[in-house]
Amino acid sequence: MGGRMYQPGERVGGSTSVVTNFLKTGYLWDKVRVMGGAYGAGFSLNARLGTFAFSSYRDPNVKATIENYKKAADYLINAEIPKQEVERAIIGTISGLDYPQTPNGKGQTSFSRYFTGYTTEDAQRWRDEVLGTSAEDFKQFGLRLKKALETEGVVGVCAFGSNTALTNAKEEGLEMELKEAFAK
Repeated sequence: MGGRMYQPGERVGGSTSVVTNFLKTGYLWDKVRVMGGAYGAGFSLNARLGTFAFSSYRDPNVKATIENYKKAADYLINAEIPKQEVERAIIGTISGLDYPQTPNGKGQTSFSRYFTGYTTEDAQRWRDEVLGTSAEDFKQFGLRLKKALETEGVVGVCAFGSNTALTNAKEEGLEMELKEAFAK
């Protein structure tokens, strides 16, 4: 399930990466992986395009997973996230920003920044916003996600899975059209 959360050209703040990390390693891990039995679950936000995507794989409970995706926004809006959890999410996020790079990695980073116009100042601003993330940022992200999820034509669902899992989801009432992804 995915769609657009931000309009093209709209600035996306660094706190969004903290909330994204929190969704992946907290809410979705618990609801989709642990309780739902999927082999994995995720949430991604493309800050440049403003698009988001929920994902799971080897998921035996497709319908329940999609329902959990739909509830993620309300979870962020209503949860009283303790300061320790916010800090843990910040640390998990900053570890993806501050790490030693090989010469090859430094070259790739420089190449990418040069061609996208992403400056050292942009990177520092993003890092500062990550470090300054608060519980309020989680709520604001949840409100924006909720709006995206409720806007007709903004969100789409595509489920790849075993024939059994998808047939079960359809029998459980999930409205969908089943198609073979790979022709025989």
